This record gives sequence, C-alpha cells and structure tokens, in this order.
Amino acid sequence: MDLVTSQNVLAHVDDLKGTFKNIFNILKEGGYLVFEIGYSKNIIESITFDTIYHEHIDYHHANSLRRLLCSTGFSIVSIDVNKIQGGSLRILCKKSDNISISNLANKFLFDEKKSLLYDKNLLNKWPQNIYDVCNKIKSIILKEKLKQTPCYAYGAPTKATLFLKMCKISHKELDLVIEDNEFKMGKFLPKTGIPIVGFDQIDFEKPALIVILAWNFSDDIIKKIKRLFRVPIKVIIPLPELKILNL
Repeated sequence: MDLVTSQNVLAHVDDLKGTFKNIFNILKEGGYLVFEIGYSKNIIESITFDTIYHEHIDYHHANSLRRLLCSTGFSIVSIDVNKIQGGSLRILCKKSDNISISNLANKFLFDEKKSLLYDKNLLNKWPQNIYDVCNKIKSIILKEKLKQTPCYAYGAPTKATLFLKMCKISHKELDLVIEDNEFKMGKFLPKTGIPIVGFDQIDFEKPALIVILAWNFSDDIIKKIKRLFRVPIKVIIPLPELKILNL
C-alpha cells in the first residue's frame, strides 16, 4: 500500500501503538502515513474543553507522537497544525530503512518544547479559565432572559452536552436548540431538558439571542441566521474565543 490517511479518527483508538504498527506493516517501503489528531496545545490555548468527551480517548502533542512513530519505524516528514476541531496536528510520516526527522519537523518539535504544554503554572490555571468562560457566557444569557428575550442555541453536536453542563445551563436559560439534522429534531439535549427543533418553529420577526454550540461551523451558521431573521439578533460564539455579535 502506498498511502494511509486518517482525519481525526485516532482519538477514538485505545491502542495507538498497535494501530501504528499495523499501518507500518501494510505500507510498502517508501509508503506514507498522513494523519490528523487533536492537538493538546491548541485545546489548552483556546480553552475548547467541550471537545473532550467520551468518544475521544486521548489528545496528543507532537513530541510524544514523534517518539511513538519513530519507535515504530516511521520517519517524520512534516508536522503542522490546522484549524479542524479547534486545532489538530497533521503529521506526514514515511516508511523507510533509515529513520529520520526533517529539519522543518525538528523546528516544530523544538518550538513546542518552549510552549505552554510545559508551563505548569498555566496548566494549573486551565480549569479556572474554563469556569471563567462558562460564567461569562451564562451571565450574558441571564441578562437577556431578564429582558424577556428569547434565548436559543444553534446546533446539537455531542460536545454541546458537556459545554452546557460545565456552564450550568439548562432549559431554564435556553428555550430551545435549533438543528438542521431532522433525526435530532423532536428530541432533547441530554440532562438539560432543552428541546431540539427545526427552523420551522422559530419566529423570524422577533429579536433573539442565539448561542452557537456547533461553533466550528459558525461562519456558515451566521450566514444562515442573517438570511432568515429580519430583526436584530445577538449571537454568541462561545469558543475557541468568546465573541458577541450584533447582527
């Protein structure tokens, strides 16, 4: 086999070492493995804690993956970061006789060792940073509720349940969740009592607050909100950086 690819799949695997060994065995000499996996540095930096849930067994940094990959027999061709799921590592590896690490990959590894991943004080503050963000978001919602503004959420991804639980937000704060997926409509977000509905149940002529829980699709969601609502709408994009937009 010439090439094996994996995009944000390996976080669901409980035997990463065995998986890399099997990939190495099925690749021919000179074959490539390229994969994306959640980057712990970006998750800590952007406080995207809601991506940490039961389906994601682990998160990684490049130096630990370098040790595992090289011990399996892979050379490291390149390492970079993209914006997928709040920040993912993309690593390109090669099966070759002589294990090596490219200059660019070595620079990435060197820079990582000077990053917040090795800052114990910052890591110890991370839980409090999460609570600060959650409290701020809930405070904004409560202020709108006092004005009797309808408060909605948009998107019911898996991560939404953890996010709302950490923020201590339920049906008392959010009236409903808007979803495009018809298989989720008519149900509730777990442990919140918040009903999931389609756009057909929304009054587009009434001002509202919308919290985008599927924040990784916020650009497309905002375009849709602008197109459908004919009155001023306040939008909260909670992560990776809290943004409040008046549309």
